[in-house]
Amino acid sequence: MKSARALLLCSIVTLLACDSAPAGATDPPGAWKLVNAFPKLEFSQPVDLQSPRDGSKRLFVVEQAGVIKVFANRADIVSAATFLDIRDRVMSGGEMGLLGLAFPPDFARSGLFYVNYTAGSPNRTVVSRFKSSPAGADP
Repeated sequence: MKSARALLLCSIVTLLACDSAPAGATDPPGAWKLVNAFPKLEFSQPVDLQSPRDGSKRLFVVEQAGVIKVFANRADIVSAATFLDIRDRVMSGGEMGLLGLAFPPDFARSGLFYVNYTAGSPNRTVVSRFKSSPAGADP
């Protein structure tokens, strides 16, 4: 299980559909190919990958413990910055943790975004709104 997670952590993979195979190819038309999209990045327990669709060409990875990483959507990218760190609010493990991220259509203008996470005392699901800034997000 850990090695399967390590593979996922080391590279977020994307599936690319092949509409037609080139001459001499062994894959039939319409076959899927697994591509190591970001071979130099590593994440800890990634549970979600999102694009804000704001023209910035950034991707955001949600880590279950309570961290959101951000990086440029390029295969040669070598590091991801911390965008939001709310580990102090998140109860994680098993099926609990920071589990989702959503950008509204006006994110580029408003800077607002939403996260879904599990909090403790008492255990509950929380949906919170945050505002991004040039330095990251305001917890």
